[in-house]
Amino acid sequence: MKQQVNGATVSEIQAHYDLSNAFYALWLDQHLIYSAALWDASQAEQTLEQAQMAKLDYHLRQLRCEQAEHVLEIGCGWGAGLQAFLRFSQIQSVVGLTLSQAQQTYIEQWALPRASVALISWADYLPAQPLDAILSIGAFEHFARPGLSSAEKQAIYTRFFQTCSDWLKPGGRLALQTIAYGAVEPALQAKISELNQGVFPGSELPVLREVLAAAEPSLELIQLRNDRLDYAKTCQHWRSRLRAAKTRIETEYCPEWYKAYQHYLIGAETGFRLGHLHLYRISFEKPKQKF
Repeated sequence: MKQQVNGATVSEIQAHYDLSNAFYALWLDQHLIYSAALWDASQAEQTLEQAQMAKLDYHLRQLRCEQAEHVLEIGCGWGAGLQAFLRFSQIQSVVGLTLSQAQQTYIEQWALPRASVALISWADYLPAQPLDAILSIGAFEHFARPGLSSAEKQAIYTRFFQTCSDWLKPGGRLALQTIAYGAVEPALQAKISELNQGVFPGSELPVLREVLAAAEPSLELIQLRNDRLDYAKTCQHWRSRLRAAKTRIETEYCPEWYKAYQHYLIGAETGFRLGHLHLYRISFEKPKQKF
């Protein structure tokens, strides 16, 4: 397993995601989905679990999974996306990539049919066959390190999108979900980056223009939406659950964990509500003919 190219290192990823599966289970939803949910304003009683499933359903519709046979998830977390793919009986193979040993071990205990998980970076992976669909939720934020110039970040993103295009069949799709900076001044961006570093070391957020410019040479943009208020509400729910588990966290784990995550979730929720942070859900397609 090699280091991520100019992004968060394996040790930095594992310092966060390998902290404790049981700790994350105290405040994430029952599926351990660690990314923005998709909320329906018309459903006043919608639960966090339902909103997280709605998010996965949305991305799988974008990927046209009813037509897919071979699919990949880059940054598969604790496996909820892999399980969602397996609802489609015609899918022959589902592969998840992660740099978290804890996540890999957690998924492998299920022995999912037609699914496997690899402890490897996208930059070092090679699929066994051309792919119909690629899903990546909450991984893109780790692809670039703090201190890189915009041009350096964009070069990494360009390589990522070109790699996805190379792997996809003509007409295949990539569904991407990522946090990004809003239109903020450099001083505020630096403060947001510092907040992010408190829990996600070695990771720097993109801005939308970097993402779109990087994708343009190899993939066609199909759909783009900014659901920043969905992430604000998700953070609100996580914070409520974290607060409810405060005593257990402080006695069974570490008081500093509670303080760090409470601080991060308050800051993140505020950032999304004010528009300092955006949450993009983007769908791309590999053209059936070259540009």
